[in-house]
Amino acid sequence: MTGNMTTVACPHCGSTETTLRRERIRYDIRRDVRECNACDLVFLWPIEPEQNKAADFYQKEQFRNMPRESLGLASHSKEQDIFQTRLGQAQRRLDGVLPHMDGHSSLLEIGCSAGSFVSLAKKHFPSVTAVELDPTFAQFTRQTQNIDVLETPLEDLDPATQKYDVICMWHVLEHLANPWQTLRRLSDLLNDGGLLAIEVPNIEDPLLTRFDCKPFEAFYYQEPHLYYFSPKTLADAFAEAGWDATVSPVQIYSLWNHLNWA
Repeated sequence: MTGNMTTVACPHCGSTETTLRRERIRYDIRRDVRECNACDLVFLWPIEPEQNKAADFYQKEQFRNMPRESLGLASHSKEQDIFQTRLGQAQRRLDGVLPHMDGHSSLLEIGCSAGSFVSLAKKHFPSVTAVELDPTFAQFTRQTQNIDVLETPLEDLDPATQKYDVICMWHVLEHLANPWQTLRRLSDLLNDGGLLAIEVPNIEDPLLTRFDCKPFEAFYYQEPHLYYFSPKTLADAFAEAGWDATVSPVQIYSLWNHLNWA
């Protein structure tokens, strides 16, 4: 009897020495979660073809509710509800950015969703721009916040005319097919002496590592998140892209949230 053996190469370093962590992700979707034995990166495999280009995936308005609707689950909240529920996190993030302003006047948020962060940032920055590929979110933020919301992929922005003092990406980098290329691209869009602030989920979340919480693990890995960074692999990505970066874990959710998963 013969069979087929599949070799899985790390999308970062190319090593074929990987460890299988899981074979299913949120909503019981069949997808490998693998960890590279060489560079420690955790990633989904395979990546769906349309996810290789963010615009092809996120400009389809139905992506937010797939596969929820096919599974008979309720659709995600409406834009106004999402805007309200994320204001607390937006304020925490803005509080982290403001001490580093130093006269900075222009801010770009990549992946603004319903606009919670930019709604607060525009009170402190004379010029606020957002990038959002989901047309529903883009239109909502444009209308409610009266700011320029670009539905343009990051790679199509022109550094000759589009440069900023502060660039923010909150839980976006893990969605992109080539985050290392993205980090290099961001340096072209940032003014000299500017600030880049990025936040991603932490694969070393205590519910995964210390408490080995199986229900949380089944929830944690999801189709839109192609990569799962640790402080080490995130720092490695910044260094490879030429950034002098500081990586600091932050506590996003409360103790009650942790107890709810127990």
